[in-house]
Amino acid sequence: VAALAALGNNGWVMTEPPGPDKDRATVPGWVPGRIPPGVVLAMVAIALIPVFGFLAPRVLYPRPKTFTNTIGMKFVRINPGEFQMGSPEDEEGRGDNETRHPVKITKGYWMGTTEVTQREWQMVMGTSLREQRDKANKGWSLHGEGYDHPMYYVSWEDAAEFCVKLGRLENVGVATGNERKRYRLPTEAEWEYACRAGAETPFNTGETIRPDQANYDGNFTYRKGPYGECRQKAVRVGSFMPNAWGLYDMHGNVWEWCGDWYV
Repeated sequence: VAALAALGNNGWVMTEPPGPDKDRATVPGWVPGRIPPGVVLAMVAIALIPVFGFLAPRVLYPRPKTFTNTIGMKFVRINPGEFQMGSPEDEEGRGDNETRHPVKITKGYWMGTTEVTQREWQMVMGTSLREQRDKANKGWSLHGEGYDHPMYYVSWEDAAEFCVKLGRLENVGVATGNERKRYRLPTEAEWEYACRAGAETPFNTGETIRPDQANYDGNFTYRKGPYGECRQKAVRVGSFMPNAWGLYDMHGNVWEWCGDWYV
């Protein structure tokens, strides 16, 4: 940028002579008071390299749109598109209900970047993890507790109710129309589309997955992937790298409800 700022109407000005014992006029291609054109191009190219390096990822792979709601939940925009839902018949570990078929997502939607945290759940539903556990079965143990940990011991009905109450909370004082927000569980197709984030492999991490990429039982492996840690509990949301669309924990940690089927 500094080099580009030095450009003047008459080209690049060189204040030092080419050598102590050479006359400027005798240097091939030398114009007194000017840098040769080839040098100018090289200097401009060098100056543009860091600029292009900074802008290229943002132009070729622009950051997805995001928004944060009133209680601090962050969402990312998932644009319409097409993908192959299900898995190939020769994929290791596939289920009988995973018949591969093309799906077209015709409308964009917003997806929470992380699983609903225990803090967010308590703000909307008014119940803590322990109270939620007691509703299900007081004899069950806890597997990861903390405001930034995912909420669990949640039924489908509980999850649907959370969406309704969150919508009411968000729309307090908002007139009817486009400003109002409606929350719901994603369909299974929407969930898989978002999870894959353009990948056609068994995982959005590739042909296999490692325990340092997701929270699962590292005593098991897939397609000769590495073994690793078995944490035996849910961990803080966003503890691992997100997928290509900025969504965290789409593999592992806790089960996630869908609006129509299951994941």
